Amino acid sequence: MKKNLKKLHSNKELNETETKKIMVTQSSLPPLEEYVEEIKDIWESKWLTNMGCKHKELQEKLVDYLGVEKIDLLTNGHMALELSLQALNLSRGGEVITTPFTFASTTHAIVRNGLKPVFCDINPDDFTMDTSKIERLITPKTCAIMPVHVEIFAMLKKLMRLPKSTILKLYMTQHTRLGLNTKVWA
Repeated sequence: MKKNLKKLHSNKELNETETKKIMVTQSSLPPLEEYVEEIKDIWESKWLTNMGCKHKELQEKLVDYLGVEKIDLLTNGHMALELSLQALNLSRGGEVITTPFTFASTTHAIVRNGLKPVFCDINPDDFTMDTSKIERLITPKTCAIMPVHVEIFAMLKKLMRLPKSTILKLYMTQHTRLGLNTKVWA
């Protein structure tokens, strides 16, 4: 067996085939000089992480592009969910109605804010929270309803029909869609 492997590796034709690259896709890159010029200020400042010059430049451009007063750039969508829930100043131990049909970060952000997730069953036709089941999940401890971005537009009108006597915050996550604002109705 070892002889066959040596013979196989010494085969010139095989070695030539092994060195040929099959490009499924090819990255589109700017000329190296242009790239070097773009990162020159990062190199000179030696500041590679948050709040560096490129971070601040992107923040300013996004404020203009989105037409907002302020924007915070975060490491990931999970941090955006956690901080957004903190900004709502919900009472610890409160219940947040959400969907089980979501990424784990939705539930993690709720729990890490000292809140309790209450899962509303989904509609089998469109996989959004079944709005006919939300009202019966509301208790005196319920402080928010948190649908996720895949269901926002399909559910918004239905959620807004909940009784006005239900004083809740409706937190709509759209963290993955640039140009769409997170909305909070209180």
